[in-house]
Amino acid sequence: MGVEGEVSRLYFDALGEVLPSEIYSGGRSRRPPKDIFNAFLSYGYGVLYSEIERACVVSGLDPYLGFLHADRHGRVSLVLDLIEGFRQAIVDRAMVTLAVRRQMSMEDADKFGNGFLLNSKGKRKVIETLMQRFNTKVKYGGKKLRFRDIILAQARRITRFLNGDSRRYKPFVHRW
Repeated sequence: MGVEGEVSRLYFDALGEVLPSEIYSGGRSRRPPKDIFNAFLSYGYGVLYSEIERACVVSGLDPYLGFLHADRHGRVSLVLDLIEGFRQAIVDRAMVTLAVRRQMSMEDADKFGNGFLLNSKGKRKVIETLMQRFNTKVKYGGKKLRFRDIILAQARRITRFLNGDSRRYKPFVHRW
């Protein structure tokens, strides 16, 4: 339908209004990222994928069998389904904060072809920032829980739903 793609384009265009132009080219790019901000985002999403895949496995779910993303050989479709509720709340917010505080620089990445890849200094910034974000407590189900615990709780909700729990599955929605 193209709706998700159009919303994504608008979102990344709007980021151009708040991010410094020396680190952000005004849109989403990957393989390789065309600017420093996208390099930070891509690495951060990789860290988040790992956390979500761990939660799926711990909850007894097969990360390769999804609902929304097509099942393809080697594709962790359920991880891609579950990540959507957490991408902006965890990674985007943390990376935007680093960018507007001018804590991202050309020293954090190396030129790679026509793009950038994070070096060890940049990777360390992403990991340290995301570890803090994973441990940030937010309201969830009437309680204050860490994002890390909410990811696991969402995976367990899917497990309960698939095992016949009569409650409807509700995706995680976080207001920025």
